[in-house]
Order: sequence, then C-alpha cells, then structure tokens
Amino acid sequence: MAENPAEALRDIYNLILTKGTRDWERQQLQQARTEIETGAAVPAVLERLEAVLRPLASRNNLTPAVTDFYARLTNDPLGDMAFDFTRHEAADLPYEDRAIFGGGCFWCMVEPFETMPGIVSVLSGYTGGHTAEPTYDQVLTQTTGHVEGVEIIFDTRVVTYAQLVALYWQLTDPTDAGGQFEDRGNEYRPVIFVRDAVQRKIAGLCQLVLKNKYIIQEDLHDRRSFCYF
Repeated sequence: MAENPAEALRDIYNLILTKGTRDWERQQLQQARTEIETGAAVPAVLERLEAVLRPLASRNNLTPAVTDFYARLTNDPLGDMAFDFTRHEAADLPYEDRAIFGGGCFWCMVEPFETMPGIVSVLSGYTGGHTAEPTYDQVLTQTTGHVEGVEIIFDTRVVTYAQLVALYWQLTDPTDAGGQFEDRGNEYRPVIFVRDAVQRKIAGLCQLVLKNKYIIQEDLHDRRSFCYF
C-alpha cells in the first residue's frame, strides 16, 4: 500500500465519521478499524480493504472522500486505474463463452473466478431487473428487481461451464432465498442466468444433484442485460 499505515488508520477513523460516507463503505472501514485495533498487521488490513473497494473504485462509484482515500492507498492520485469494460462489450471469440451468476456481494465472487485457469475477464454488476441502467444506491432499495452478480468470459478450451457452476456453489448457499450469509435482501439472492439451452441443461443437472440432499432455493433464469458502473 502506498499510504503510510499511521496516516491510513487516521483516515479510516475520519471516513467512518464523515457524513457522506455510504453505509456499505462505512461497514468496510469499521471492519478494517476493528482488525487493526485487535492486533492485525496494518499492511495486511489495508491490502484487504483496497481489494474490497477496488470493484467500485474502478467504476468511479465510491463516494468522494473514500475515492480520495483509495487513490492514496494505491498511489493513483489521477484515478488512472480504471476497469477496461471494452472486453465485455466486444464479441466473443469462437472458443469463448459467458456465464452470469448472482449471489451475495458481487465483489466477493470476482477474485475466486479471476484466479481460476481459463478465465478471460470477470465483471461485477447487476442483472435480472426491470429498471434500465440502475445506480448502486437504486439497487440497494430493492425496487429495481436486480441481483448483484458477475459476468464471466471464459476460454472453453481450458475450463467448462460445469466447472464454473461447481465453483459458484462453493461460494454461495443455494438453499437461502433471502440473501447470502450476512448479505440480506432480494438483490443478494442466488440466481444463475443461462444464455442458452446447453447452459440450462448443465445448471439444471447440477441442481438435481444438490436437491438429493438439500432444499434448493436457487433460481434459473434466461440471461438478461448486464449492467455495470
């Protein structure tokens, strides 16, 4: 982390008290503060905090004061470290496919898929709703019908859709229709958005295996437009 640990800790305290800090941002800052106060290594805490803030920072969707703090953490005062959305807007290559999964905070699902062999790109955002191009705060009102999710572009020569579904179920609880773990609300419910009959069959067969042991609350829906910030 670029910022001095003592200065970062001071900034965390101030941001928690700042009126304009979003509730979700404040929760992450309070968690970092608690970890530091209970003896965790400051550099490690700041590294985790930077990773949690990164998805919204790359989309210019942090509140102003937290945006400035993130820039100091990453030594990026001009905000040049932005996510390149063009890969998700371009046509897929013949050997590429896409998967969309919803379940819990989208940034919690980004890293596990990004580090999987055969993954070309992972984009966090919202899907499945009826409001066009919703903002982050609109989705949190639970009135747009969206769920938080990730869109994954993958190389079918290296990894299969079934393997992605298997990892998705390791990251989520398909028996919980009210959210995921500590994240409660319709926007956190588990949903797989399939793009064709092949994906629907694979996801459906995987569901049948789980239904032998659990009461599955997870839905399968046809793919819809994916919104990002």
